[in-house]
Amino acid sequence: MTDRRKELSVVMPAFREASGIAASILKVLTHFGDIGDALEVIVADDGSDDGTPEAAEALGDERVRVVRLDHHRGKGAAVRLGILEAAGAKVLVVDADLAIPLDVYGSLDERLRDGADVVIGSKELGRRSGKVTRPLMRTLMGRAFNLAVRAIVLPGILDTQAGFKLYRAHAAREVARESRLDGFTYDVEMLALARMKGFRVQEVAVDCLQGAHTSVRALIDSIRMLADLARLRRRLGKVRGGVRHA
Repeated sequence: MTDRRKELSVVMPAFREASGIAASILKVLTHFGDIGDALEVIVADDGSDDGTPEAAEALGDERVRVVRLDHHRGKGAAVRLGILEAAGAKVLVVDADLAIPLDVYGSLDERLRDGADVVIGSKELGRRSGKVTRPLMRTLMGRAFNLAVRAIVLPGILDTQAGFKLYRAHAAREVARESRLDGFTYDVEMLALARMKGFRVQEVAVDCLQGAHTSVRALIDSIRMLADLARLRRRLGKVRGGVRHA
């Protein structure tokens, strides 16, 4: 990890995102331009074979760093790598397609300043407040998985899977060091570990851009995610604790 101290590290896991990664990075740099060199963007490449790292590096911006896994392991592995490389006092994890608009950052940051340690965007809260409309099948799949998460591992949290999470750096690093899951269920594991360690977790309603790209394969990944939940339950048990919604 670099020795430079930053205000905010934006961790962007990426796999085969060569066509859009530069545009997403530029959006982040523009949105957080007011903090200047106190910002860093860490592209955590998950063993891409399409030139994703090179596309990010070609921007030539000193605020952008690329860290790489030597082969494709999964989004969870990439996120862990990015978090452990981060130098910011706060760590924001976003999806490479920026499906959740950066404008919602202020709402999450406000909760962090009010005392939370981990603040997560919630598309389910967004749906309930009319901010999110998605295709019916994706909505039903997401709600079914979230119900399973609450029943098996993590009661109280409505949506663990939205790609927009803000951490205090010490909480992010402590949780990432103990995280083991490489696939999409890494979110559940990290939040369960955060709660077990006594970190304060809050949810904030977010909206989601229509037609956003997803790399989730409905049937295969759903089966794998449910299997991960069962393994996580055996490892951690059912994690109690309240969560504040906003």
